[in-house]
Amino acid sequence: MIKKYSERLKTLKTNRAETTDTNTDAVNELYDNLIQMTAEFIRDLKSLPVYKGEKYSLYGELLNDNNIMSHIFLTCLPQDLSVKIAGESSAMPREKIEKRTIEIALVIEGVSVNPKPFFNLFVDQYDDLVKKTATEIVKEQTSEKLTEVSNKIFEINDIMNSFANDINWEVDNPFAKAVKDEIK
Repeated sequence: MIKKYSERLKTLKTNRAETTDTNTDAVNELYDNLIQMTAEFIRDLKSLPVYKGEKYSLYGELLNDNNIMSHIFLTCLPQDLSVKIAGESSAMPREKIEKRTIEIALVIEGVSVNPKPFFNLFVDQYDDLVKKTATEIVKEQTSEKLTEVSNKIFEINDIMNSFANDINWEVDNPFAKAVKDEIK
């Protein structure tokens, strides 16, 4: 941006110098005012703090379906910037493309902040919520099944006890009697 306004300032100065003799005093004064205002604007631009963003891996983080940052990046990315990044990347060798980083700055009240801790916290909390919900569902479903299994075990135990109680253990066993006769 500074470069663009510096070029404008240079053009104004050149035009002023080339046309000073043919311009009226009012036009020359207008040129002087424009030159002064443009120079002040450039000075003000240069005095603004430069906000450094955080660098993110283009393909590892920003174009990765498994990364929440990717979804936000792609949602916020203007189409023309997307085309520009894709165009720049397509001219690079594959190894360089995979290592490419994009600088993203989140500026709040003139202060650059790093959004990465938020996304890490968001993902951790999301994972915790999914785990907690999944655990509750599994507990609920397995507790019902375990209750069913437990009830079946009690039923089978009752049946086995009933069978055991119905067996007449006092019956003469002809096999046992034959074995005793042979031993004698």
